[in-house]
Amino acid sequence: MIDPHQQSGERLRDRAHGCVLGLALGEALGRPLESLTHQQARQELTNAPRLATGRGDQAAMAMLLAESLLQRGRLDPGDLSARLREWMRGGARDVGHVAARALYLQGQGQPWADSARAAWEEQATRAATAEALVRGAPLALRPDVDEETLARASLAASAVTHFDPRCRWAAAALNLMLARLLRGAGQGLPGSILGLVQERHVFRALEAIPTLMEGQLEARNDALLTLQAAAWCALNSNDFRAAVLTAVSLGGASPLVGAACGALVGARWGANQIPAEWLAALPDAPELIRLADSLIQQRPPELPGLAPERRNGPTRTA
Repeated sequence: MIDPHQQSGERLRDRAHGCVLGLALGEALGRPLESLTHQQARQELTNAPRLATGRGDQAAMAMLLAESLLQRGRLDPGDLSARLREWMRGGARDVGHVAARALYLQGQGQPWADSARAAWEEQATRAATAEALVRGAPLALRPDVDEETLARASLAASAVTHFDPRCRWAAAALNLMLARLLRGAGQGLPGSILGLVQERHVFRALEAIPTLMEGQLEARNDALLTLQAAAWCALNSNDFRAAVLTAVSLGGASPLVGAACGALVGARWGANQIPAEWLAALPDAPELIRLADSLIQQRPPELPGLAPERRNGPTRTA
């Protein structure tokens, strides 16, 4: 007779593997299609999909956060900042100018919360870019974390480089969906998490997802549009392959949309649905699986520090 607790643990493990592997694979499939139009990307995908070689930036940042969580036993924004700065000096491809500026200021001795706000305020347009959207995905893998704590930790992980409330709450919303999918409770998403989202732009973006058609999705480097497109693709598919290919076929910011969609659909369906040929082409797969296993076994998680809003003062909107 199969132990139901063991069976449940194996399902969680498979979904956790799917989440981290899906994030990396979605980004790898999207990188060859970046900046293409939707039509051009679809044309490229008529042949066998290609995976970019080397580790992508989104997967790299998620792995840095996972390693920090495991070594520090908690979310430590200062430690994450140091790791991101070291990684950026090592030749990161596409950090984004907002994140690069924030990390530069942190390297000059400014506190992480203050420097992220300063980098955001220097922008004339105050754009809500999506480079920090999936960075916090490992937080959703930690066991027995309540949703309020997960949201607070997600806000802080994003705020190391992205102060904009839309960026931070988009990252929190993604992690709230990941946590529910990982535990097999994905019915009603994204509507079921709306009561937890405290930023009106993110709330409206999530609220609109059930009414959208594929032709209305936009793949731009925008936290709201990336979250919206990724969630739509992940929740309107019957398998991993179809969801991720739909996401990256949008072109534009396809690595960002692909990474977020891959994490969601991997958490929804598990690693056993990922095509074997894609896994074989992903060099980081063993390390990602090791990190996921370590995170789901880590007990008990510690509470994060104060939420970024309380350290930064009142939030400002564009």
